Amino acid sequence: MKSLEEYLNTDVDGRSLFAGSRVGQRPVDIGASSLAEFQAAWDGSKVIYPPTRTAQIGAAGTLAHATTGNLSITQSVAAGPFDTITAANPGAFAALQPGTTITIDGSSTGNDGTYTVVSTDGDRTIKIAGTLTFPPATTSITVANSLADPLGAPDTSASISICNWYRGDTLAQTHRLDEDRSFALDLNGIDPAFEKAIRALGIIAQGVTGQAGGLDAHRERIDQALFLLNDAVDGTAAGAPPFGTEGKRSLKDVESAIGFQQVTLADSKALHTHLAGLLDDRIAGQENADAQEAITRLLDGTRTP
Repeated sequence: MKSLEEYLNTDVDGRSLFAGSRVGQRPVDIGASSLAEFQAAWDGSKVIYPPTRTAQIGAAGTLAHATTGNLSITQSVAAGPFDTITAANPGAFAALQPGTTITIDGSSTGNDGTYTVVSTDGDRTIKIAGTLTFPPATTSITVANSLADPLGAPDTSASISICNWYRGDTLAQTHRLDEDRSFALDLNGIDPAFEKAIRALGIIAQGVTGQAGGLDAHRERIDQALFLLNDAVDGTAAGAPPFGTEGKRSLKDVESAIGFQQVTLADSKALHTHLAGLLDDRIAGQENADAQEAITRLLDGTRTP
């Protein structure tokens, strides 16, 4: 994952290649500098690594208290854990998808921490403890984090950060080669080929072996990750996708697209080189013309009726 992060943060002359139009910043930050730090953030049990593309990169940024209004912390079932967050402002959680990782900070109710969204009403209520099921997956993913509700007090100061590792955008940059030809640079860090590979590695890396969220306790993650990796490499993954329909692009498709652009650039360069050579010949012919012959032709031209 760190290698992929570094490759996708490649820059030339201070311009990031995979950041879309945001060329002045590094586009990818996976949120950890070591495996231990990664597993501390995603323990594979109470907080799982986002298993779908929309959960990975569907939303970004921070939902400040001014955006959400006061938060109500409640129980989804009587006598159950406090597992539901309801924002006062309509539409505050509309962008959050099941599987998204969120971090609460500045909570007046003592609920600072990192959580997994397991369900949403698409408006202003999310649930953060329970079971995630993504058809056609055969194995459910369980998370067990819960919130506190001290004396039923609303949270009046919390902000919610959405853990999205992509910092660029998806705007394409068009380069015109001549009057008739141009091509778009639209390859960015969240191309499905790259995103599926990062997601597969994160699914495997989460959780410490021997604990509830470790890979040894969730062997279904091996098949899930292998499907995503094969689909990312060449699009030949067999069987049903574990988390629903995936983007079709693979590294082989990326290679073909870059190869086509290289051919287009090479053809354009060859054409311009040829034209430059013709112009150089014309200029040289005029600069090195025989003076006596030129004068004779000029005089002949003036005598022509």
